[in-house]
Amino acid sequence: MAMKKYLAVLSLGAALALPTTALAEHIWVGVMSKGSGFSTQGYESRKYLAGIANRIEQRWKNGYQLVDLEYGYHRWMGVFAKGTGYTKQGYASKRDYGDFIQVVKERQKRGFDLTDIEYGDTKWVGVFSKGTGFKGQIVSTSETLDALRKKIKAYWKEGYKIIDLEYGEGEWVALFAKGTKYSDQATSITDEWDHFQELVQQRWEEGYFLTKVEYGFGYWVGVFSKGTGYTSQAYLSADDYDDFSALIQKRWKQGYYLVNLSDGKD
Repeated sequence: MAMKKYLAVLSLGAALALPTTALAEHIWVGVMSKGSGFSTQGYESRKYLAGIANRIEQRWKNGYQLVDLEYGYHRWMGVFAKGTGYTKQGYASKRDYGDFIQVVKERQKRGFDLTDIEYGDTKWVGVFSKGTGFKGQIVSTSETLDALRKKIKAYWKEGYKIIDLEYGEGEWVALFAKGTKYSDQATSITDEWDHFQELVQQRWEEGYFLTKVEYGFGYWVGVFSKGTGYTSQAYLSADDYDDFSALIQKRWKQGYYLVNLSDGKD
């Protein structure tokens, strides 16, 4: 099968897209931004969670913080950065969602906020951070997208913003927080990757930046925010990991930093 690569960029109100070359089943998606506040960055990839856990520990020793964790196509991938503002981090994994939520509550009592949720290889994994500035958090589950939409609108009215979204075990899990830097948010949902790219362009034109991409049950969900501090943004995709890695490094040279990872089907 021919390899597919895709690259789009928003810069000073303009967008540039390179054409795709072929259809693919699985694709990696990366969202990259200027104005993130990051000073340097790296990423790690391992087949098993234990392997990426070792790399997380090593990165912490070298002064990095874990920005995002993603599982896709039998691979765990972690994104690290300096300059996040986090003062301390930890992580935990559980197979049972109820047990995972109990860990979340215990970590919150110790002053940690949940900053990233990932489901992969039958495990729920949470990344916990201090120094977020959050004023309260809610973890909410929904079985359908309609239910998810209703909860998002309800929590927006209460002053919460979406900081993460995950699909696993037939559930949409949304992480909300108060005290974020976001001033406004919007969501876009579609079951086609090509259409999702069009929706991203529309949101860019409305002044939003893409802050979260999640794929689940055949749907692409994008969370878009204002007040991010970003000055320019790009997203890229490829069905081959090595090609995806090359695209990331190309954007690094242009001053962009990886702020969100996702994977799904086009």
